Amino acid sequence: MAVRIRIATKIFILAVSLLALTVALSAFGTLQTHKLNAEQQRIADLYIPLNKVLGQVDNNGLRRRIAFEHWLSLVTAVRPDTGQKLKDVTTEYTDQDNQLHGDIDRARALIESNPSNSPDAGEIARIHGLLDEVSRDSSLVAGVQQRILEHHGTQERALADELLRFHDALQKDLEDRREEMGTRISDLISRATAAARQREKALVTITIGATSFAVLFGLVFAWLTSRRMVHPVEILMSGVRSVEKGDLSIQIPVRSTDEIGVLTGSFNKLVDELRSKQHMQETFGKYIDPRIVEKVILNPDAAETEGGKRVMTVSFCDLVGFTGISENLTPTAC
Repeated sequence: MAVRIRIATKIFILAVSLLALTVALSAFGTLQTHKLNAEQQRIADLYIPLNKVLGQVDNNGLRRRIAFEHWLSLVTAVRPDTGQKLKDVTTEYTDQDNQLHGDIDRARALIESNPSNSPDAGEIARIHGLLDEVSRDSSLVAGVQQRILEHHGTQERALADELLRFHDALQKDLEDRREEMGTRISDLISRATAAARQREKALVTITIGATSFAVLFGLVFAWLTSRRMVHPVEILMSGVRSVEKGDLSIQIPVRSTDEIGVLTGSFNKLVDELRSKQHMQETFGKYIDPRIVEKVILNPDAAETEGGKRVMTVSFCDLVGFTGISENLTPTAC
């Protein structure tokens, strides 16, 4: 019987299977770790910087309003200040306005760097829309503030007061939008942080479970494979012991095509030959000297079967009346 799958090949397949399981577990852990790192990197590169810039937008917007109110108080005073103090507050207002628009531009750049296929694209788009409204309304408020100051400077107090009420309404809406942006980005950071923690816990749990499963599966798989290879050897050894005890009725089934299967087939052929010779010896031993059967019939190639000279003693005898008796008997009875 030809060997189809060698024992070395089975051992190699077992090793490759365990290695593949280890590689799959490692790849899974690496993928999950990569996703976790990507989430943490996203928090660090987008959410936290955006939250910081939006906070600066809100602070600079409030500082610009305070600078405007300070400027307005100087203009509407009983004795309007036109000296250095007015120049300082004007410079402060201008600086806060420039910082506000600069922060808006930085926030817009961060938002536009967000991929459109990201899982949080919808929420980032809503923040982007609010930022555009804040940018537009900030410019509108700045224009209204300039008109209020101009009308107060020309003593058009009634129109200036009407514009001031309109300004307060615009300012309230603007602050609400800035607050909503801050709330949305804070919620986004909270959800992303919670999701990252949850993924980290899941990664630890899955890694422990997958590792335990891999170890258990590897042990069971190795045990089953080794048993499949060792069990035929044990059966073959049992058959050898039976033959040693003289039991030639043993016949071991061949259940594999490896070296053990070939050896088992050869063992069965050997037992068949021994059984055949035993049967021949028992049959001819009834009529021929067992020594002759063993040397001549069972070992036809032995050197003792060749012609040769021997020193022997021959005795001739006859039975009284044997001839007459044999004439009346069949060949079998003789």
